Amino acid sequence: MLVWLCVLLAAASTCEAELQAVREASERFESERAKLGPGSAPLEMGPAARELERSAERFLRSCPAHPEQISVRYSLGRLFYQHNRFEPALAIFEQIISTSPEHPLAEYAANLSLDVLHMQGDLAGLERLLRRYQKNAALMRRRELRESLDKILPGVLLRRADQELTAAREPGAVRKAAERFLAVADGFPAHPLADAALYNAALAFERAGDAGRARAARLRLLRSHPKSDLAARVRKQLGGE
Repeated sequence: MLVWLCVLLAAASTCEAELQAVREASERFESERAKLGPGSAPLEMGPAARELERSAERFLRSCPAHPEQISVRYSLGRLFYQHNRFEPALAIFEQIISTSPEHPLAEYAANLSLDVLHMQGDLAGLERLLRRYQKNAALMRRRELRESLDKILPGVLLRRADQELTAAREPGAVRKAAERFLAVADGFPAHPLADAALYNAALAFERAGDAGRARAARLRLLRSHPKSDLAARVRKQLGGE
């Protein structure tokens, strides 16, 4: 029994030393971090960053049950994020969110994951991630994150519809893009972009040769958003109706 107690105490002492090494490396990295340049291309790690990476990985291997596992894991993911090493950063953030969504740092991991996909212009990935986060009950208990996702998703959906419309060549593809715009207005009627969704849906239906649905979308915009900045333009398109 005494032998096992000695082993446990030695392990705890080792973990505390490893954690202190992470903290000291993190402090040294702060001055180096200020010199990181802009852009999204991968950046070379300086001596302090490499030291932080090594100490964090050593702690994570040596102390899997330590209560600071999540914070050190997040620090490592953030280190990769700050150096535009997005693939390992996303993997770490996803691990935090999937295994510990109730942890306060899961919200930060979610925001940084979304930021990565935004920088990469991956709208399809952004939509998938936003919808997955919205289904995560533990994450959605965080009001600020929940409200942020509710605001971001319609904008992403509109941008995807716009991409689809720009690439469309056949009437069927144009009509599909119009339906995407309409789905945003249907799903988020009180969102500030709902009027723009209806406006773009009308233009797309018109381009697809569906004058009836284009007119219906414009009339709906006037009825639902009479104070919209787009209202005057829509009335002109309707010929003063």
